[in-house]
Amino acid sequence: MKVAIVGLGAMGSMAAWQLAQAGVHVEGYEQFGLAHARGGVGGESRLFRTAYKEGPQYVPLLKRSRQLWRELESQTASNLLQLNGGLTIGHPGDEAIAKVLESIQQFDIEHQVLDIEDARQRFPQHRFDPQEVVILDRESGFLRPELAVSAALRRATDLGANLHGHTRVEAIEQRGDGAWLRIDGSERRFDKVLVTAGAWVDHLLPQLGGSLYARKLILSWFPARDIAAFAPERFPIFTRRSQGYFSFGVPSVEGSMVKIGISTPGPVVEDVNAFDSQISEHELAETRHVIHTFLSGLDPDPVRTSGHLDAFSPDRHCVIGHLPGEDRLLVIGGFSGHGFKLAPAIGEIACQLLREQAPGLAVGEFALERLAICNGSAHAL
Repeated sequence: MKVAIVGLGAMGSMAAWQLAQAGVHVEGYEQFGLAHARGGVGGESRLFRTAYKEGPQYVPLLKRSRQLWRELESQTASNLLQLNGGLTIGHPGDEAIAKVLESIQQFDIEHQVLDIEDARQRFPQHRFDPQEVVILDRESGFLRPELAVSAALRRATDLGANLHGHTRVEAIEQRGDGAWLRIDGSERRFDKVLVTAGAWVDHLLPQLGGSLYARKLILSWFPARDIAAFAPERFPIFTRRSQGYFSFGVPSVEGSMVKIGISTPGPVVEDVNAFDSQISEHELAETRHVIHTFLSGLDPDPVRTSGHLDAFSPDRHCVIGHLPGEDRLLVIGGFSGHGFKLAPAIGEIACQLLREQAPGLAVGEFALERLAICNGSAHAL
């Protein structure tokens, strides 16, 4: 079987690794350089959360991903995942807190619910409201995304995959006995095509009717008065919903700055090919407010910022499925800013589906069919 992968970012790289490992003939195409930072990959670190605020249905995927991250580390002699713990901070009754606790209870995640005084003593980098809930998930940490994608692509190549950077796919079509790509004006036939093009997926597949659309993610790094206080062993990753702000943070990975951000994406990006990755002062206002209000020991002016694109779905859950009536075209996308940690398990599931095997994990909730696609628009059913 000959499979093409369009888009070699987080999901495409992991699918290439898994398919090549299964002995499938893989041709991968990426419009930018391999392991580029133009899309959802980039920014030095990504959260790995196991007690999951997006819902317990993701936990089996996360646990399998953790196993596969370790497998990829072993195969490539890389250090990709560091489990230094993760804090979830919020108020009783908050939906995110409820889903984190449900994840913990349903899947026996190692954790500790801290009282506020204990939290203040152990994590003085945070300012806690007396009414807040603080949950320490010991099975969380952070990933190194650029290194991870590079490692997966390198391993896929070693296993026989042919990966093509700086190669733009112009069109994708199923017809007759195959799936066809148009590249540089010429057509190439494959048995199956996997589309993992991130923010470009709707551009490549107008059949989706706008069901997956691009939004801007903002990342920012800040200097610390005592950088040692924000080292991984002292500063777990965190997500926090307080006073209407939903923020996140990662410890200092390289010893000079701390990554803090807001999980509120920017407006829809209408033209992904004209995307401006620069970050304005206005776009940083909420992050500065979070640092002033909820954190101690960080200067409020960033020393580094970056903007990235990701594809969002209407309900902010991913899409895994074949296009209606086009069983040779498999689409995986719409991870809505929280997909990188899941990438190895998603790559494995893509491999299983393309080989017409039953997925090893339940993914029915993420089916493409849940989106109503008609008249150029889409919404969650």
